[in-house]
Amino acid sequence: MIEVSVLRVQSALAVAFINIRIPLLIGGLVNVLSKYASLESANSATSCSFMEDIKRPAVQLISMYALQVSYLTSHAAFLWYQLQIIISIINIILTCDSGYAACHTWKSSFRRIMLFVCLNKTFLPRL
Repeated sequence: MIEVSVLRVQSALAVAFINIRIPLLIGGLVNVLSKYASLESANSATSCSFMEDIKRPAVQLISMYALQVSYLTSHAAFLWYQLQIIISIINIILTCDSGYAACHTWKSSFRRIMLFVCLNKTFLPRL
């Protein structure tokens, strides 16, 4: 669970960095647009130059949005994984507290899981 927490924090920090970069890239795109909007004569040479000038900021902006989506998705997936583990642990505790006959089995399974987690510091078996 520690590795998942680290990955979740890393993805959140990546999204924060991307959220800072996106307005800067939008500013670069606006600078190119304002440069060509201020030109009085619009001929075919400036049209070709416009496409060359706007290509780089537009591609960077689109790639930043794609990275933002991927990191947000991974952050949500890691969070969902951690919540499922916590919910299953709470379910085991509530089952044992309600006095079911399977309580002994749940307690021993829970102890084995916790022992595995404490020894390996993860919920996932190492390959």
